[in-house]
Amino acid sequence: MTSQVAVGQPAQQTKPWAAFWAVSIGFFMIMLDTTIIAVAQPNIQAGLQATLNSVIWANSAYLLAYAVPMLLAGRLGDRFGPRNIYIIGVIVFTIASVFCGVSNTITLLILARGLQGIGAALMGPQTLSVVNRVFPKESRGAALAAWGGVAGLATFSGPLIGGVIVALLGWKWIFFVNVPLGILAIPMSLAFIPRFAPNAHHFDILGVILSGLGMFGLVFSLQQGQHMHWDASIIGLLVLSIVLLGAFLLLQKARGHHGLVPLFLFGIRDFSISVLVLFLLSIAVNAQILPVMFYLQRVQGLSTLTTAMLTVSMPLCGVLLAKTVGKTIGKVTAPAVIVVACAVTAIGVVVLKYAIDTEHPVWLVTIGYAIFGIGAAFIWSPLAAYATRDVPPEFQGAASGVFNTFRIVGAVLGNALIALVIEAQLVSKQALSATDTASLVIDAGTFRDAYEASLATSVWLPFVALVVAGVLGLALTPRTVARR
Repeated sequence: MTSQVAVGQPAQQTKPWAAFWAVSIGFFMIMLDTTIIAVAQPNIQAGLQATLNSVIWANSAYLLAYAVPMLLAGRLGDRFGPRNIYIIGVIVFTIASVFCGVSNTITLLILARGLQGIGAALMGPQTLSVVNRVFPKESRGAALAAWGGVAGLATFSGPLIGGVIVALLGWKWIFFVNVPLGILAIPMSLAFIPRFAPNAHHFDILGVILSGLGMFGLVFSLQQGQHMHWDASIIGLLVLSIVLLGAFLLLQKARGHHGLVPLFLFGIRDFSISVLVLFLLSIAVNAQILPVMFYLQRVQGLSTLTTAMLTVSMPLCGVLLAKTVGKTIGKVTAPAVIVVACAVTAIGVVVLKYAIDTEHPVWLVTIGYAIFGIGAAFIWSPLAAYATRDVPPEFQGAASGVFNTFRIVGAVLGNALIALVIEAQLVSKQALSATDTASLVIDAGTFRDAYEASLATSVWLPFVALVVAGVLGLALTPRTVARR
């Protein structure tokens, strides 16, 4: 066991890469669970006799519970040590995964996914914080690139891994698979993650309440608006949530360095731009998965295994390009990397939209995901390096919490917005009820045509998000990770 080390200083008695792999197990699990459910949603909908909206809530509950307490979790890591909070998060996440697997109603699954999200929130900020603390500056760029690579690999391989598991074992096993990983992560964390000296912080409980209620109200109103016909209550909730989030920002400004979000961080140019680009990328990644998965299984009638095989190009590109990405961010300036990568990823989205058409071959999905994976590989990893390179050591935990929060908030909104767009299209075509009550594979006819068109139209959402992200990337400081 290592002795305590000062905040911001690399551990002298530990192996940095061993600590990296200890936190990467948990990080892989929590990122995998943001997308692994996507390919299983049609089966869950049929198996639990749920509506499209309630099945989407099974993922929104996880993402929302992940996002809301994450800012507090980053501060908890600074105060009590990232190792301790990380291990608690692993335990909560693993137990919740068991509850997810044994759920026999959609309500129980939603509740269990919420508990799983709390465990993820405790783990998430600690992973980046540990990486920033155990690696010296000269090797931190490679470590951050690898950390981003884990995020990309887990996110993009979710549909593939989920499809294989659902085909061979059933949808419940996409949650049970976390159990052995969680059991492995605990002894590795105890052995390899050093103890860091605590950094005293005040805990902004009011900030937690305002941000939590504001974010929940925003997501709930967006996702339930169609079902509640955008009546006065849902509009009122939407307005109230925006007011609460505004009050949260004013509170953070008043509390300065002691707030959940030290707003001075957004005065660091690369941090603020990187966080916004990450936010938009997360919207795009989570928004594009749902329409493609539902199209392949409910319109084309493909099995989960075949669907999974069509997505293999996305994680494969991320793995093959991992070393190239690490070298690129050390030689090419930040704007050049991000702008080009966003453009390539957006082209992948256009191909995916073209593929959502029964008159076009399904293998176009593989081409689209290959292009998408190539572009996104050069966004995930570099952003982690660009965001934190100028952050003071004593605020690495808070910065990690903000960085991860924006990533998950983007995922939450991407999930909610794509549901909003799809359901709005189905309502306009008077096909929502028919598709909710249809069998897993929708029979050819008017309703199937309306469903297909609605899914295809929704893909413009991630395209727009990536275009805006590319424009923002132009504002990054024109220097490489290595050059300061």
